[in-house]
Order: sequence, then C-alpha cells, then structure tokens
Amino acid sequence: MMQLFRPTLTGDAKFSNFQIELLGKLAVKFGYVQFKTGTSGKTDVKVDMGSPPIEFIGELAFVNNLQSIIPSTGFSEDGPYVDVSTSGVTAGFNISVPNVTVGVCTLSNISLGAAINLPFTGKPLTISFNFCTRQNPFLLTVMIYGGGGYFLLKTSLKELVSVEAAFEFGAAAALDIGVASGSVSIMGGFYFKYEVSTKTVTLTGYIRINGRLSILGIITVSLEFYLALTYVKGPKVSKLEGEATLKVKIEIFCFSKTVSCSVRRTLAGADSDPTFAQMMELDDWQQYCLAFAEN
Repeated sequence: MMQLFRPTLTGDAKFSNFQIELLGKLAVKFGYVQFKTGTSGKTDVKVDMGSPPIEFIGELAFVNNLQSIIPSTGFSEDGPYVDVSTSGVTAGFNISVPNVTVGVCTLSNISLGAAINLPFTGKPLTISFNFCTRQNPFLLTVMIYGGGGYFLLKTSLKELVSVEAAFEFGAAAALDIGVASGSVSIMGGFYFKYEVSTKTVTLTGYIRINGRLSILGIITVSLEFYLALTYVKGPKVSKLEGEATLKVKIEIFCFSKTVSCSVRRTLAGADSDPTFAQMMELDDWQQYCLAFAEN
C-alpha cells in the first residue's frame, strides 16, 4: 500500500539593522523586520524599530529633540497597537501632547502618530505620519475665535503616496437673557489632498454657519448652512463643483420638524470623455467626406 505524504512549505525572512530615508529629510530606523509563513501555521510578521526610531536629517536635523516624546517601542510587538489581517499587518502608535497656553491663545487636543503597513498582497510597504487626525483635529482658541485641523503624510519606499491636510477657523458666541437663549458659530476652512498614483489634486473651501434659538425652553429653532467649492484636477478630469445645503429644525414641546434642501452644481471644467479627433482617424474622416462628394 502506497503511503501519501502531504507537502509542506515554510518561509522565514528577516532584515536587520537598516533605515529608510524619506525625501532626504527623515530617516526611519528598523531593528528588524521578520516574516514567517508556512502551511503548518498562520502567517507571522514582527517589526521592531531602532533606537531612536525616527530621526530628522538634513536641514531638519535641529528638530531631533522631538524624539523625547516618541516612544522607542512605537512599532515593536509591544507597541500601542498592532492590526493583523489576511491582507497585511499595520502597527503604529498615537500619543497625546500636553496643551499649550500662551496668554489668550490655547492649543489643545494635540496628538502625534505614525504607522507602518506591510501588505501581503505584493503592494509596497507604506509609512504614514500624522499631526492630529480628521476625526480628532487639534483645537486653537483665541478668546471667542477658534479653529482646528490636521496633517497626514503617507509615503512608500519609492515615492510619496499622498498628502492630506485641513484647517478650519471661525468664531462662536452665546447669549442668555432668561426668557431666551441662543448661540451662533461661523466657521470657514479648506481641505487639500494630493494623490501621487493618480496625480489628482483636490482642494475644497467651505463655510459653515450654525445657529440655535430657544424661547422659554418651549420653542427651539436650529439652523445649519453649508457652502463649499471643490476643485479637482487630474490627468483626465478638471472641474469645479459647488455645493450648498440648508437645514432648519423646529421643536415645539414634543413636536419636531426638520426641513432641508441641497443643491450641487458643476460650475466649470472638462470631463474625461474623448474628443472627436481622438475617436476619428484621419483616413476614416476622409472616407466619410468622400462619400458625400459629388462625382
């Protein structure tokens, strides 16, 4: 009787003591990157950063004192978070920075983060750095004025992948005279994103107005107005779009009614449809014209 043997496959790769220089301004140091896989067990990836893990080089070398707030185990297996899935592994950290107050100015909700993503699908390794996030932006207040924003940079071993940033600013005020109380805020800002792979630039400028009025706690009227202009520039698409939204909510005792309307228009631009010259060859055009020529 012939005995069948089940084939097995084992893979083990490890790179030690190397660094990646990004744009000649930043060096990311690795203690090791280890990858293990095989038919007898699950895929295992471990990444350990060097010490210090991140170092500024070139003209930015003077800011290396920021290393004191970046943990040396930020990317190691003992780091703040490690997400492993069938498509890859992502490890990184996010740390909070104490609030900064100078006179009437207060800078709060500050955070720094970094992450490394190692795909199992053959895509290149990517590294991202962020100053705050879209979901948790920093806050800057000066008396009744305030604003916030974030910055995100993503790069691979070969080139910059994307840059994303946003900043919002405005003012807010509130009033309470007993029989009536209300508040109003006016915020404006911009959003910018550049994707290298598609060579697409997106720039949005917007204004948002929120207001609320309450009379004796019986009648409450809320209003929200949003107006935005978005410019998209790419190899095949170049357009400017406008969007406006108005939402009004009225509450009387237990009765509530919300009315909203939204308008979106493309103000200018060109889409990616081919031109007539791209669709019609010269020989075909001449043959078409000769078909209508007189003998």
